[in-house]
Amino acid sequence: MAESAVALLLGKLSELLSRNLDLVLQLDINIRSLQNKLALLQAFLKDADARRRDSERVKVWINQVRNVAFQAEDAIDRYLYEVQFQRRDGIMGSLKYYANHAGRLKIRRHLAIEIEGIKQMLQEITASKLDFGIELKESEGEASSSYHGLLQSPPKPMPMVEETNVVGFEQDAKILREKLLGGNPRRVAVSIVGMGGLGKTTLATQVYNSDDVKKHFDCQGCVYISQKWEHRELLQSILEKIVNPSKEEIAKMTSPDMENKLKEYLSTRKYLLVIDDIWDSAAWDAVRGALPEGKDGSRIVVTTRREEVARYVDPKGFIHKPQCLDKEKSWDLFCLRDFGSKGGCPEGLREIGEKMVSECAGLPLAITVLGGLLSRKQKTKMEWEKVLKRITYELHEGEDGQNIQRILRLSYDALPYYLRSCFIYFGFFPEDSVIYAEELIQLWVAEGFIQERGQQTMEEVAADYLEELVDRSMIQVVKRNLTGGVKTCRVHDLLLDLSISQGEEEKFLCINVVGNHLSANNVGSAAAPRRVAVHSRGSFFKDNNPSWLGSVRSMFWYSDHPFNLPFPVNDLKLLMVLNIKTSYDIRLLKQIELLVHLRFLGLEGMSIVIHPSSIGMLRNLRMLRNLQTLRLSFWCSLPSTILKIDTLRHIIVDEFYLKGKNGKNVNCMANLQTLGTIKAGSWMGRCLGEFTNLRVLKIKCILANHATILSGCLEKMRFLNKLELEFYFEIEVCTMVVKFVLAALVNCNVLHKLAINCDVRYRSNISRSDSLTALDRRKSQLQRQLSPQQHQSLQFPSSLVKLTSNIPNLLSKQEEASLRCLPNLKILRLQRNA
Repeated sequence: MAESAVALLLGKLSELLSRNLDLVLQLDINIRSLQNKLALLQAFLKDADARRRDSERVKVWINQVRNVAFQAEDAIDRYLYEVQFQRRDGIMGSLKYYANHAGRLKIRRHLAIEIEGIKQMLQEITASKLDFGIELKESEGEASSSYHGLLQSPPKPMPMVEETNVVGFEQDAKILREKLLGGNPRRVAVSIVGMGGLGKTTLATQVYNSDDVKKHFDCQGCVYISQKWEHRELLQSILEKIVNPSKEEIAKMTSPDMENKLKEYLSTRKYLLVIDDIWDSAAWDAVRGALPEGKDGSRIVVTTRREEVARYVDPKGFIHKPQCLDKEKSWDLFCLRDFGSKGGCPEGLREIGEKMVSECAGLPLAITVLGGLLSRKQKTKMEWEKVLKRITYELHEGEDGQNIQRILRLSYDALPYYLRSCFIYFGFFPEDSVIYAEELIQLWVAEGFIQERGQQTMEEVAADYLEELVDRSMIQVVKRNLTGGVKTCRVHDLLLDLSISQGEEEKFLCINVVGNHLSANNVGSAAAPRRVAVHSRGSFFKDNNPSWLGSVRSMFWYSDHPFNLPFPVNDLKLLMVLNIKTSYDIRLLKQIELLVHLRFLGLEGMSIVIHPSSIGMLRNLRMLRNLQTLRLSFWCSLPSTILKIDTLRHIIVDEFYLKGKNGKNVNCMANLQTLGTIKAGSWMGRCLGEFTNLRVLKIKCILANHATILSGCLEKMRFLNKLELEFYFEIEVCTMVVKFVLAALVNCNVLHKLAINCDVRYRSNISRSDSLTALDRRKSQLQRQLSPQQHQSLQFPSSLVKLTSNIPNLLSKQEEASLRCLPNLKILRLQRNA
């Protein structure tokens, strides 16, 4: 992780030099000298990292490097904060900037002194490397070669086994299906009991997703329960999976309301509910009142490590205890994981492979992670013997019963440095969270974890990183999207424990759980954590103004109470990521605009409440010049000046409109990839045509007079892969306008998902109030706008995977037949009649 810290700092220095700020240019020599020293030190970190488990002295040296890298990053970021804060907008801002020449000289001198001090520390650390026996290992292949080069990873695709594939548990799955589909009319609980890593969740998921089980029940849902559960959260998660109410409905419900809603809904249905990873009887007591007998044959599946919990859930229920895999099945699972088939292992590697697999004691998680460790190794006897030696050493040195943890740790050590930060980042999320890949990828990009690679976007590279973690069995896929990419994922709780422990050891993150106070005492002062996650309710901080906040780069907040920032914003002036999730209102101070380093701002709640004396943060978003991603889960207005933030990559809001004059002096938004859901308006004519690199676009409230502008803009968007349009006018002319717009998509060769809808509420009201004469006049006007080519049959891109529409009779029979012939089309939902 010290290598990751140095790599991040080197990237930041390169970015700093590329900005051409006058204060930066005057420190060019100092910064480049610092770069050179760090680059040299980075080369020695490879050897040090390989031996950090074996030597406390080497670990101390690595910690010194990491702390100096952190210190340098803090100095650079504080400097940039002062520079950017001085550069205010407008004439007065410019005058104040140039008038403050003395202040800028003082800032520059201070940074120059800090850099010289840091260079001196780096010189001393580099000189001491020989005392620690650290050498320059030029032959090591990967950026972070673990354990004497035994874990190099050639970047090649490997066979992958998804979590839903059960190897060795075929008979177990058959038994469970029989119990779920059996004729017992009583609501029966079927419990799967066993130790962590045995495959309980995988087994339950495979049975839950089987076709015969899906057809048998009226409704079904699957929820995960963490050890630190909350009553309302449990009920809400079940309600969302089974009933799927709107966010507005959920916000108005109390816990008794949720319980009654579930009871009412399930009482007349044959239902299946999977409750995964339940730890205590109290969790069952919290939900049992919401789960009635239902129709004959309802079932509840429980996975747990404790048999007494299973018996408490249903004393007369069925308890199934999967056994560890025997030698033959363990080998089959390993071969399937590493070679794609049960008999795929070369004969010359079989003996070594069997010895390694035997150390996994039949635990599927350990076997699949071991397979992931070896999946990117060269399939040679020499390479596998190195891994076997290390496994043997680790397991024999450790305590009995800790084999699985040590194999998991070896797999972490096998990760190249660019994946380690990405893996540890999963520690931010609460236990058993289902994580959306899109948001995770945007967070990684904002953190600076992603390296540029050819012509790929940062997000595309990050998606490859995620697939590599999946391929290494460090992460589990929950659901894939229609194009095969990861849509949602999760991490096994044993691997979550590993990510948190490694993150805390490396001062990468600090996790605060329910009931604890976060203070300088339990955070530590030697090197404050760079990232903090709070999974809590009520009071979060024991100290009103903890000193370590000044070094925090990322803050996650998961709260079941209204969110209110408990300390001054300027204490977090180096913050790059702020991600808040609550079921209630989010209260922020106006000074949020002072976070000039902010790259990711995520606010998930019912609404946002700003300081009453100002529109506050939403009015002054342009001050956040480094902002890359804005995610808001509620309706709001945004200032048109947001389009002047040329670093923006993603604007993701439930629904918003631009407020104020727009389109003047709009910067080239070359980085913007996601825009939506935004209300149509005059901004489209001034701005939309500039967003030529958009991948995702969602627009609603489109009027007939927007059609020509929208069509012209869509013709320029060659990278668009997801488009959602909602029209807002009479159904009688909707088809004509929609076809006019869709004709512009013929050259969108990577378009995967297309949704075309007409606002149903507006459609029903207008259809009754407008006269036929008025409608005929509108039709005639539109006909005159259409070119002869746009009267022809629609042609859709061959890349299209999904098309949905609620507009009656949108396509002719000929167009629909042509559409159904598209080679990649998987989902087609069209409305036949009004």
